[in-house]
Amino acid sequence: MMRTWAVTLLILVLLLAGYGVYANFITEPAVETAGAPATARARQGDLLISVAGSGELAAQEISLAFPITGQISEVLVAPDSAVAAGERLARLDSRQAELDFKAAQLAWDILNTPQAIAVAQQQVLVLQQELSEAQEELAFIQDGPPVWYYENLLAEAEAEYLELKNQYLGAVARNDRRAIGQLGRAVERALQAVEEAEQDLDWVKAYQPDAQDLALAEARFSLAEARLAAQEQLLSVLSGSPLPAPETNAARNDALMALEKASLALQKAQWTLNQTWLVAPAAGAISQVFAAPGERANGQPVMALTPLNSLQVLFYVEESDLAILTAGARAEVRLESYPQQAFPAVVTRIDPALVSVDGSMMAQAWAQFETPPPVALYPGMSLEVEVIAAEAKDVMLVPLQALRQNSDGTYFVEVLQPDNSFAATPVSIGLKDLANVQILSGLIEGDQVSTESK
Repeated sequence: MMRTWAVTLLILVLLLAGYGVYANFITEPAVETAGAPATARARQGDLLISVAGSGELAAQEISLAFPITGQISEVLVAPDSAVAAGERLARLDSRQAELDFKAAQLAWDILNTPQAIAVAQQQVLVLQQELSEAQEELAFIQDGPPVWYYENLLAEAEAEYLELKNQYLGAVARNDRRAIGQLGRAVERALQAVEEAEQDLDWVKAYQPDAQDLALAEARFSLAEARLAAQEQLLSVLSGSPLPAPETNAARNDALMALEKASLALQKAQWTLNQTWLVAPAAGAISQVFAAPGERANGQPVMALTPLNSLQVLFYVEESDLAILTAGARAEVRLESYPQQAFPAVVTRIDPALVSVDGSMMAQAWAQFETPPPVALYPGMSLEVEVIAAEAKDVMLVPLQALRQNSDGTYFVEVLQPDNSFAATPVSIGLKDLANVQILSGLIEGDQVSTESK
């Protein structure tokens, strides 16, 4: 008797729970009174459309290989070994790589001695002087000789002429024939000097540079400027500044290019030496080891790693849900091992072909956790996924049974009028679920619409 009562109570609880689910599902029940048609009120609310699926955690295996050739000298891990990111897994014979690195380091050090810095500083001073001289030459050719200089020459020539002329007139007054002859010739020369100075001054005032001379002066100035810039760049590098990027238009000379070449050789040697070690790109587990010490590595995989962070959510949904399932949609994942926790995820892709799952054709999709779950994860864990296919918040809603469709595919609802009649009102719709439809236009909140079946 007690068992029968318990079963009856359990059935009653289940019926009440089912009624609660149904009540939540029909968010706006129709209003119906005796003799009156059933209606529902247009209201503001949220609409959520989700897709449910199930699947498992899937791991992606990564093949690891040396990027350079050589003989394998050590293999430090075995299959099923757990490894950390950056952990050394295997090594090639590195003796030649070590010698090449030392040679490249020595070549770089030779170009960076204190003596090289002193020579570079001295050369900067020399090139600064050369640039100054080239700049003066260019300015002289561009502007011509200074006018004031030739004005002074003319003034000096005129003063000398006047002085000699006065001396000549004095000699004439004294009737000093010898002095008259000498001073007369001097006056003529002085007058000629004045005329030449006047001509020179006129030439300077009307000066126009010769095109060829100007081009040569500009070229010498540009060359001196570039040589100084390159030497200053060299001195800056020798003093500790980084080398200019290869793609920049930085000024370069032979010494700077030698430094760049030595730097590249050193970087290459360092890279080659680093590649003699095979390291784990991420934390995970070594799933397979394909090589052994003494074998030659030629680019083929040496081992395989299953990274911990490569675990992806593989899940399956009904073919009918493909229309609303999109990459980038938000999702919640519940692992069978942790049923009380929901982990946020994002759908990353939907495979283009259906697959057979337990005899049914299903759509296969993948998701990635937004952040790594703070629980232990293992490939093959069973899970359930709920994908938020679409949602609309604070929108106009009416029950789905209130929606009517015209023959041309447009929609309308029947709105209750003050005289208790119904008027067909065109509406545009948005999202729909099994209970409600979003109304984009045509209704206002509070409108009563018919929900009677047609």
